[in-house]
Amino acid sequence: MKSCPSCHQTYDDDSMMFCLHDGAGLRQPKIAADPSATWQGAASSDRSRRNTLPWMFAITLVIGASAVLTAWILAGSRSDDTQSKTEISAPTPQPTPTPSQTPSPFPETMIASRIG
Repeated sequence: MKSCPSCHQTYDDDSMMFCLHDGAGLRQPKIAADPSATWQGAASSDRSRRNTLPWMFAITLVIGASAVLTAWILAGSRSDDTQSKTEISAPTPQPTPTPSQTPSPFPETMIASRIG
């Protein structure tokens, strides 16, 4: 059932869009809320939000832990491969002798340095 907002004529045909008397657009009448109704939408939606929040947190935690574990495994396998393939042995540096520790090719200088 639709009604005209201008002349307040009502029409039973819901397919009509305009009033036959003045051409104004027809509207559905507002239905008053029934206070004895038992359905309470806000309370049930709040309850469902509270129930889904722990599940969302748990799923996020599992996905995050899986990503970290996968990255750790991949990084570990790559580092093992690079160490075995590119093993470079660097020469250990030897200390350079100071002039007083350098052996002299002449034995006379060795004797003179010991005397004094």
